[in-house]
Amino acid sequence: MLGDTIQRVTKRTVSVNVKLSPEDWQLLVDASDTIWPQAPISRAGIVAGLAKLGAKSALAGRELLPRKKAKKS
Repeated sequence: MLGDTIQRVTKRTVSVNVKLSPEDWQLLVDASDTIWPQAPISRAGIVAGLAKLGAKSALAGRELLPRKKAKKS
């Protein structure tokens, strides 16, 4: 009945740690201020939002190749 009409959506998250120089961080902040002026965005939101835009731009019209796995240290 009601359960049949509601689609269940499961969201998975991935935690990522990055280290940026002060100059690189300022570049990301300036870019986010240009794209989303006066929007209250968290640090993680800035990184994730710009990464998603960059990934879409990089993949537009390109053939996807398998990714090499990083070596665990």
